[in-house]
Amino acid sequence: MTKINNYFDYLHFTECDILGFKWEPKKKLGFNFHKKEHSFNFHAFYYYKFSNLLIQVKNLGILQGHPLNPPSNESSIIFWPKRCTCIFKEVQTSILQMNRYYEDPPGSQQFVPDPNQTPQEIEEVFSVDEPLNDFFIEPLNDFFIEGLYQHPVAWVEWEIKSRFFALEIDPKDEHQVLTGLEYSKLHGEAKKVEMGY
Repeated sequence: MTKINNYFDYLHFTECDILGFKWEPKKKLGFNFHKKEHSFNFHAFYYYKFSNLLIQVKNLGILQGHPLNPPSNESSIIFWPKRCTCIFKEVQTSILQMNRYYEDPPGSQQFVPDPNQTPQEIEEVFSVDEPLNDFFIEPLNDFFIEGLYQHPVAWVEWEIKSRFFALEIDPKDEHQVLTGLEYSKLHGEAKKVEMGY
């Protein structure tokens, strides 16, 4: 697998399929101090912080200027048809809004927004380590993702505030990349629902 750091602004999520997500625990070292009469006792311990968010997508649009779509390419946008993972590290907030879809007519694989459904919003807030020195720490960045969630079928809008972003891809899939025109021809028909994480 290959990780490409940054370049979030060169990714286009609107046509992508969001297959699933998971929180990855981050192992941290902590200390407890206890004062006794003439001495200090302390012990070290490990604890886990769920602050890394991994979102698995496919059919991700990649704009020209990204390392996977260099200016030498003729297509201003290409689509990565295989699974890849968006990695957000040291997440402070995650606000996920889901608008459920339903199959109409049943069995048709055609999904439309449910007019009777109120959007479901899931907000998660985490404490992000305070920097010991501002010179050595990355600032928090705002990220926005939208796309079709596959299970349950829903339109997703996701606001994420985190310190780092990386895209993880399998380089073997590069030969299957589609131009914008090839992608629109291929996906003129209904999308299939696929399970993620």
